[in-house]
Amino acid sequence: LNSAPEILALTMTDDGAEEGIQILPSFQGEKVAELQVLVNDSDGFSTIQEVSFLLGNTSQNLSLKNNVSLEAAWYTGNFSLSSFSAGEHSFSVVARDSENMTSMNQSFRYEGIVSTELNVTSFTLQMQSGSTETRNIQIFNSGNVVVDTEISAEDLVSEKDVIPKHAIAVFENV
Repeated sequence: LNSAPEILALTMTDDGAEEGIQILPSFQGEKVAELQVLVNDSDGFSTIQEVSFLLGNTSQNLSLKNNVSLEAAWYTGNFSLSSFSAGEHSFSVVARDSENMTSMNQSFRYEGIVSTELNVTSFTLQMQSGSTETRNIQIFNSGNVVVDTEISAEDLVSEKDVIPKHAIAVFENV
């Protein structure tokens, strides 16, 4: 008789001290989380054909890291969180031999980060009295949460003249 594999332990990147798994995003660049799974098969870990995980629409095989006995071995892999939004996420781990399969579900919280950049490439004004000009200011959101921005203005003062803040119009162009 072929025994079913067992998932004995699952560990992964955990950046938080609270209960559960919390992953903090990288300030710049992608965040990569590591996953390790301890699988036991009383028929011997060599009979295990696949250890994989399913997160979102992506399935990925884990690779053998090391065996701890003739029956148990650690499998490891990693995944990028750059396309995930902040919040709770769940995934499942599957261990399969030639006849049986076992699975384990796990969840984690991908924490939010606010990261914005203001791009003002050219904001010089050379206007004559009564004329209008348009200048672009771009706000880039490279974080993983929605950012609500608010814009305010002050009078623009030069050596010769003043453009009062009520003469400045702000509009959104996405």
